[in-house]
Amino acid sequence: MIDSSFALIFCFALVWGLFVIALKLATPAE
Repeated sequence: MIDSSFALIFCFALVWGLFVIALKLATPAE
């Protein structure tokens, strides 16, 4: 059984990671 709190933290970390990646891709790397 997966703990609900662990799943919540995992989902939050996943969304945050995707947000950071999207932010880096959106920022022009010059």
